Amino acid sequence: MSKKTMKILTTIATILLIISMGTSIVAATSVGGMELSPNTANTGDITTIGNKVMGIIQVVGTIAAVAIVMVLGIKYMTKN
Repeated sequence: MSKKTMKILTTIATILLIISMGTSIVAATSVGGMELSPNTANTGDITTIGNKVMGIIQVVGTIAAVAIVMVLGIKYMTKN
């Protein structure tokens, strides 16, 4: 790979790492004496749709990864 491509990939990887470190899960039940009780009774439809979308993304990603590895393997074997 060229130096420019490596710089771009390194920059993207660094940005993704910083973003993933910045997001954190907070599971507080009380803040400053106030009790929090989230109402999640009507979120079933959104959860179902979200699970379907994530499932599709996982399948597409897996197929893409296998295809890329196959192409790289064939290129490597036929390079001689």
